[in-house]
Amino acid sequence: MKYFLFILFSFLSLALHAQSNPKDSLFIAKCTALLTLEPPQRDIAILNEVRTYTKNGDEPSLLNAATVLFYMGMPVASDSIYMVAAKKYPKGAAARTVAFSKIIKMEENSSKVEAAYYKWLKEFPDKGDNKDLYENARAHIATIYAKERNYTQTQKWLSAVKDTMLIANTDATIAGLALSAKDTVQATKSMEAGMEKISLLTDSMFNNYRLNYKMKYADFLYQLKRYDQSLKVITDVYNHTDDKSPELERLYANILVENNKSKEAMVVLSGLLKKGKGDEKLLHDLKNAYQQVNGSVTGYDAYLQPLIDTMKVKVREGLDLKMLDEKAPWFSLRVLDGDTISLEKLKGKTVILDFWATWCGPCKASFPAMKTTLKKYAADSNVVFLFIDCMERVKDPTGMIRSFLSKNEYPFTVLLDSESIVADHYGVKGIPNKIIIDKNGVIRFRMVGYEEGIDAAVERLSAMIDEVRKVKY
Repeated sequence: MKYFLFILFSFLSLALHAQSNPKDSLFIAKCTALLTLEPPQRDIAILNEVRTYTKNGDEPSLLNAATVLFYMGMPVASDSIYMVAAKKYPKGAAARTVAFSKIIKMEENSSKVEAAYYKWLKEFPDKGDNKDLYENARAHIATIYAKERNYTQTQKWLSAVKDTMLIANTDATIAGLALSAKDTVQATKSMEAGMEKISLLTDSMFNNYRLNYKMKYADFLYQLKRYDQSLKVITDVYNHTDDKSPELERLYANILVENNKSKEAMVVLSGLLKKGKGDEKLLHDLKNAYQQVNGSVTGYDAYLQPLIDTMKVKVREGLDLKMLDEKAPWFSLRVLDGDTISLEKLKGKTVILDFWATWCGPCKASFPAMKTTLKKYAADSNVVFLFIDCMERVKDPTGMIRSFLSKNEYPFTVLLDSESIVADHYGVKGIPNKIIIDKNGVIRFRMVGYEEGIDAAVERLSAMIDEVRKVKY
């Protein structure tokens, strides 16, 4: 914990270095020290320090406070202060960023986006103090024109961008849009233009970025069914990447299969499965590779089961089942398209809370595993799953929630924590955040984030639920 606080203090100090003074340093030190407290006392104490620090209401202090709160895992409070700064200083940095964010979110036709950009530029002229905002705005307009397949205007706006990495990323985005429109000529032109740009980044500090872009390029070639070319590119990436992501390994395996190297692909895919990175798609690909190698799927189940058993053992071995002993705050929340649910009335049951938001990619990535786990315990009325929507960035997300649940056929009970009050009471600073509560209303496990495969996630959560159900009083 002390090491973490030291790293956080150092990071925040660097983040605020440009405006640093003794007052800033003292504020960071006090907030960092308060992280040792337990929620909700911790949050209350930190917000008290923020009020003291920002009592004069000057914009630099408000922006610094918002930055500190963000990096300390309090995004809702951070956004709130940022909006206060934008309203109080309508010509200031916060107001400029808020106005910029509206342009970036615009998906209307190019003339409307371009008009909004020029209005923003007139109100907040580019004085060179924050080039990233203006560069990103121009790159966004380029992509809007690309959606309309107006590549002359696309190139005009992209040529106004100077940042090499941003240009390359935008080229990749444009290539994807063109490919979706079945315009392989423009797609290839844009993707290769991006490749030329990253070749200019010769400094070793850009190694990871170059490898990531080459991975995109290999995937692009794979989609075009240029399998031999894609294999050369992905092999280069694979051999020069030390910390291989599951995405890289899966793409590598898929490209191997298409190049009649299914035996090598099986090694990669089975390794991912044993590490707990498997899902339905991986199992499908592994079965396909097995069939290519063996001529049929005979014996596949016997081949597969030991891999799954190995995964389960590894998950259980690496699992810390030491339980917490925190009283769960009572709450009552409205159900999406329903009445209210009270945690107090669920006493006697094991309750799994899943705090999430519609904008949260990892939250939604964890939902297939949550659906599988929910189905696993569907016959047990003493196990209850509640999905608490919080930390939303729009005023009313209910329409998006309904559409998302319907599209993916998720049979979830969603509760609406519109002001994130329950999330705050539970000390939720990052999402997805899963909390398991025993039958007496005591928090026993917390899980933050999601990076594993479906099978491993189900096994991990199941192990915790089963452990909580064993608790005796």
